[in-house]
Amino acid sequence: MNVVPVFRIDLLEGEADLEGVLEVERESFTSPWTREMYAWELQNRAVCHIYIVRTPECPVAGFCAFWLVFDEIHINNIALRPQYRGFGYGTALMHHVLAEATDHHPAQVTVWHEDVIVGTWTTTKLSGALPASRVAELLGRVTALHDAVRHAREEANCAPARDVKIGKLILDYVLA
Repeated sequence: MNVVPVFRIDLLEGEADLEGVLEVERESFTSPWTREMYAWELQNRAVCHIYIVRTPECPVAGFCAFWLVFDEIHINNIALRPQYRGFGYGTALMHHVLAEATDHHPAQVTVWHEDVIVGTWTTTKLSGALPASRVAELLGRVTALHDAVRHAREEANCAPARDVKIGKLILDYVLA
C-alpha cells in the first residue's frame, strides 16, 4: 500500500503557478500545451478550472485542467512531474476534481481509466531460434566446408572434370 506524503490541492493562483504547469507539461508530454493555449483557456474562468498539487518541496508537483460545463466535467490534461508519480497524487487529484463537481452539480463521469504500473517489458532480439552454441558449431562446419571447397577447386583446375552429385552429402555434413 502506498502512503501519500503531505500535499495539498489548490486552484491555479497566478503566473508562478502557470509557469509550474507549463514545466510539468514539458516534462510529461511530447506535444505540451503552450502558454498561449492556457491563456486562451483561462479567459473563461467560469468553465475552465486548473487544480494544482503542491508539496512542501515543490509548489507545482502536478495539475489537472478541466472544463465544468453544466453537470459534466471534461478533463483536458492531468499530469505529474515524473518524480511524483506512483505515490497516489494523481488519484487524489482525480478524486478532488470529481468531488468538486458535486459542490455545484453532480459529476457525470463516462469513463475513467487509471493506469497502474505493475511491471515492465524487456525486449530481447535473437538471431534465429538456435542457441548460440549451435550457431557457433554450424558456423564452424560451414567455414571448414568453405575452406575444403576452395582447396578442392584449386586442385580441380588441374584435373579433368567428373560428373558427381554431391549436394546431399554436403547438406548431411553441414546439418549433422
